[in-house]
Amino acid sequence: MYDTISAMIETRLDADLFTGGQVKADFETGEEWSRLWRNPSDDEYGPRYTYWSDGGALKVEVSLPKLIDADNSNSYNMSEEDKEHALDVLNLHIRSAFGDLPDVRSWRCQRVDYCWNWQVDEPEWYVAIYGQASPSGASKQVYGHGVVWKKRRRWVKLYDKRKEAGGGDGLLRLEVSNYRQAVQYMCDRWFGSGRTVADVLQAGRALFVLGVEYERLNMHVPISSEAGLLRRMRLHYGASVSGAWYALAVLRRFGPGALTLDLMSEGSYYTWRKRLAADGFLVVQPDRHLLNSRQDVTRLHLPVMETVRKGKNLEASPAAPGGVVLKNSARNSDAEEVLKAALGVVAGPPQVLMIAFLDGSRSLEKTGVWE
Repeated sequence: MYDTISAMIETRLDADLFTGGQVKADFETGEEWSRLWRNPSDDEYGPRYTYWSDGGALKVEVSLPKLIDADNSNSYNMSEEDKEHALDVLNLHIRSAFGDLPDVRSWRCQRVDYCWNWQVDEPEWYVAIYGQASPSGASKQVYGHGVVWKKRRRWVKLYDKRKEAGGGDGLLRLEVSNYRQAVQYMCDRWFGSGRTVADVLQAGRALFVLGVEYERLNMHVPISSEAGLLRRMRLHYGASVSGAWYALAVLRRFGPGALTLDLMSEGSYYTWRKRLAADGFLVVQPDRHLLNSRQDVTRLHLPVMETVRKGKNLEASPAAPGGVVLKNSARNSDAEEVLKAALGVVAGPPQVLMIAFLDGSRSLEKTGVWE
């Protein structure tokens, strides 16, 4: 659920604690200032530090899963226990390098990446489907083995995580990278909270932000089996997809009768039958019936399928058994407890979550499931 974080604290440190840097000078005033850094060696993973001597500010940046040797290229979604363990390890790194500084949980957050992984057979197919989304005000670009949408210091990525890591395939990741201005906006407008690391690294808040982008990319909209099949075939056959689509439709409908009806030549019949079967789109039965084998469409779920769009003025009220209703509140209440209770990761059997929000006189209710 969490990946890279960056945080800053005001402090005065000795330049000898750093391994490199840049010095700038004003020749008129004789004033000098520097930006120093301290990076881990090539053969180990660790935090990266930047220090500005003129303002006395230290920044740390690190991937929390990598810091505790979690395999960030598998289906792992960071738990709250692992998050706390990673922050404890990060504190050890910081104090080993710079002495007794405050707990990193109290530092001001400069960046936080929220993410969720799904184990799927063909991540590129989901990228092709959902990568067509065009959220308002966002510029879309190719990003490695996926797509990135950039808007207001927030990058939303949908990509094949395993291929990015140089491994196999089969892992789709939705990642929301929130940089300084986006972090400030979230804390002010959505969370009604401070901007410390502890404030932003909360399960409910992470899921809330992921849920907002999940909806903006239309990932909560079911994909029809036919549309999914056509998209998969397009990925396999490229410009030949129309011929493949026609051959599959004829073979499924008529089988060997396609030859008698003169719908395909004998050469095309056996060529496409062999090719479609080899690519997993067709199953040749002993009784000579031909069946489509790729009708499955996996629905992607967050721990909460759908979520409200705003998180600042929320209140909770009882709903169906095991559920919670959220709605905009007239009073300016802190949503921390509401989001934590309604959207947090909870162990145990699936629970129904009823969500409602009011937009003027319009009311919209949504249903979600805790995985």
